[in-house]
Amino acid sequence: MLEGGGQLTRAACALAVGLGRDVTVNNIRAGRSTPGLRPQHVASAKLTAAVGGLAMTPTVGDVALVVRGSASTDAGRDVFEADAGTAGATSLMLQACLPAVLLRRRGRRTTLRLRGGTNVPFSPAVDHAKLVLAPNLALLGIGLDVSWTRRGFMPEGGGVVEALLDVPETLTPLDLAGSDAAAASIEGVVYGRGETRAIADRLRDALDRGLSDAFPNIEISVTVDDGCRWGTGETDAGGG
Repeated sequence: MLEGGGQLTRAACALAVGLGRDVTVNNIRAGRSTPGLRPQHVASAKLTAAVGGLAMTPTVGDVALVVRGSASTDAGRDVFEADAGTAGATSLMLQACLPAVLLRRRGRRTTLRLRGGTNVPFSPAVDHAKLVLAPNLALLGIGLDVSWTRRGFMPEGGGVVEALLDVPETLTPLDLAGSDAAAASIEGVVYGRGETRAIADRLRDALDRGLSDAFPNIEISVTVDDGCRWGTGETDAGGG
């Protein structure tokens, strides 16, 4: 019996499905101004359940979630989809079902097709999954390729993301003893919607100069996302 917020709910659901255990989560986000499950939590729970061959019907506002993980089985398919219907973070949907995929789908490729927000407040950007999460999973022998055809921002969302996960039969042990924790390179991405490409280019150049000055012995790479909807407005471009 557990109580907590969105992160605990996502983790509990994933481990219930992955380990085949029944779990109940109560008082979900009880102390928030909008208690209960939000659209991203609902989409994440349904996605994770589907990985385990389960069907769940949580709804927005629910303050309790029951996961019958003991009934998990082979899903019988390799492609899974989730749509928050809002700007709910696609990166959190990916994180939500990741443990279940690692535990249940060894030696198989899993395709996740996600819709929602890609760059929204209080959540990792989709760029984090590509530039940070994927290289770290690779140390364990796990392949993760993240791409998107459209970014999604607050409040409307609309981002379209595809994640390909290749999980080996046996994970590579991760040994950090004696490892050098110094940064080897820094990558940055400039993205936006409606801003001019000229503003994005200026921001890229400024970031490149600033980072190069601050870290003179580290490889710096700052790029502009050519897939963004660059426009003619004179507003601030975003960066990640």
